[in-house]
Amino acid sequence: MAAAEPDRAPGCLVGKVPHDRNKLLKVLAKVGTADQLHVAYEAGPTGFGLQRALEAKGYLCEMIAASQIPRRPGDRIKTDSRDSVQLAECSRAGQLSAVWIPDPDDEAFRDLSRAREDAVQSRMQARHQLKAFVLRHYVRYKGKTSWCGAYDRWLGTLNFGAGAAQTAFTEWQAVTAADDRVDRLTESLEASIAGWRFEPVVGAVQVFAWRGRDHGDWPGGRDRRPRALCPSAQAHGVSGTGSI
Repeated sequence: MAAAEPDRAPGCLVGKVPHDRNKLLKVLAKVGTADQLHVAYEAGPTGFGLQRALEAKGYLCEMIAASQIPRRPGDRIKTDSRDSVQLAECSRAGQLSAVWIPDPDDEAFRDLSRAREDAVQSRMQARHQLKAFVLRHYVRYKGKTSWCGAYDRWLGTLNFGAGAAQTAFTEWQAVTAADDRVDRLTESLEASIAGWRFEPVVGAVQVFAWRGRDHGDWPGGRDRRPRALCPSAQAHGVSGTGSI
């Protein structure tokens, strides 16, 4: 933890504080009052809880993306002490771009959206594993489209005997459970859009995306599915970039 005074004096270390809000507040109280301090810290995996807690106490607090912190050419040494001093000095000089802090409702919606994306990726991996297993046993599907009703019925007709191969095949048929998981999350995501403050934005982007696919000018071609649930901060009149 470091501090930089309003003058041109170099930043100085204040001390080391564990990730504990109460201890941090005690240290900040020794440095100055909430009206006197401008707090900035590097964004990490712990979310926005610290920023919201400090803001609730009256502090002006900003989260800074590590990629947006200026680096001197050739400076490859990265330690907590050096980073904190540099962060304080850059904040004083106005060289930092803060991360947009979403509302708790927006963050919850993003968590649900990410859960669905993870479920889709898991389903894709399970499908690839099942296809690889079938191909290793020289079994070929003669239809044109995979992962449809006809393909599922074809999988149901396969039998690899009573040995370990059949056991492995039965376990890999968990693709059905993955489909159900994606469907549940999709329904929850669609239901959560209703009444959300970005609902008009989502609707507008979805319309634009599907029209682009109809005319073949959507980036990635006709086969690319639109990702319409990631409005940026600018859609809400907030400067800076980054999806919610």
